[in-house]
Amino acid sequence: YCIYKSYTRTVFLGLVIFILVYSYGLGKKKFITCLLIIISVVLIFKGILFVAFGDVKEALKYKEYYKAGSGRIKIWTTELNKFEKFSFDRKILGIGLGYEKFYTRFKKERYFIARSHNDFLGLLMTLGIIGFLLYIAILASCLRDVINSSLETRGKFFFFGFLISIIFMNFVSNSYLSRVQLSQVFWMFIGLFYIRDRILT
Repeated sequence: YCIYKSYTRTVFLGLVIFILVYSYGLGKKKFITCLLIIISVVLIFKGILFVAFGDVKEALKYKEYYKAGSGRIKIWTTELNKFEKFSFDRKILGIGLGYEKFYTRFKKERYFIARSHNDFLGLLMTLGIIGFLLYIAILASCLRDVINSSLETRGKFFFFGFLISIIFMNFVSNSYLSRVQLSQVFWMFIGLFYIRDRILT
């Protein structure tokens, strides 16, 4: 119901990725079945999807790719250009978590970064290279633990699909890192994985 009522396109894309990864772990037959169901749903609701993804359609039609996804590519390019101009210490430490959309000042330098529609880029800007690499290390550690866990195949691919979909949503949206309510759900699922794995071992 929550997904149906959502206006966030990233949610639908993340759900599709999760379903495909999870069903792949259940076998080729179930993967193909899920893929056909997804294609059928897209064809049935293509009118609604064209409205939801209208800016992407227009960007592809007129080859103005920077306008796709609410101008994400242009935003990412602009923010990366800003990062290149950061002083060395700001590149390493960032301008401070929570300072997206706010002006902040360090010594004589003044910074302003927009909502990046990209959690990875947002972390790079606010927590610097150190914070960015630490987050990548956490995700890599979780993925490694899921792959090497004692869970049955179904359980492994459930949590693997969950993580892969989250990584995708991190890349194309400000999903949960800047939204405490959503981050609680994410870490709850990660906690459930480690509890389940500990019980089985």
